Amino acid sequence: MNRYESAPLSQGAVNAVGLANSFARYGREMLLDEGLKMDEVRSDPALRLMAYQICFLFKTQDIEDLDAYEVVARKITEGASPDDKVAAAARRTMGESNPIVTVVAIAENGALLMKEGKGTDEIRNHPAMRLIAHQLGHVMKVRELDDMTVYSKLHESCEVKVNELKVQRKFQGAGHLEATGYIPEGSAAEREGRRHG
Repeated sequence: MNRYESAPLSQGAVNAVGLANSFARYGREMLLDEGLKMDEVRSDPALRLMAYQICFLFKTQDIEDLDAYEVVARKITEGASPDDKVAAAARRTMGESNPIVTVVAIAENGALLMKEGKGTDEIRNHPAMRLIAHQLGHVMKVRELDDMTVYSKLHESCEVKVNELKVQRKFQGAGHLEATGYIPEGSAAEREGRRHG
């Protein structure tokens, strides 16, 4: 499944750590396999939809207000022990402009919290995890998706890309005439006979 197929499905996801892993994988593919630039990763409709869901799960909209943000930030700077890896990750990601670094921090630290026996709600309400997700939301401009027109356009972009990829796969997987529908349906032998006969 590609990111354009995954993104619309991710809107009902409840596992923020799994979603962060998917985002990281797709982001790396964009940079390494597709040769895209970081700005293209940050503006990709599929990744923006995934980031929107991650932020929703961590309730980052509750800390958009500066005062609320500072309350959560204080919890990880004043209340955390020096060996608190999750709090340290949150401090490292503050100001981070690379969304892949941020989602990797969500995935790795979410897995760490799970190993410590924390449940899904505890992970999603963990102050440090919420701050990391907030940074992802900031970089990916997820608040723009609160406008249903923008949100719908991103969904449409994913649908268009899925259809384009299906057509592309069809052309790659079949002969040109079959891909265009020029040769009528029938057995492979019949199609082969029409092609050469």
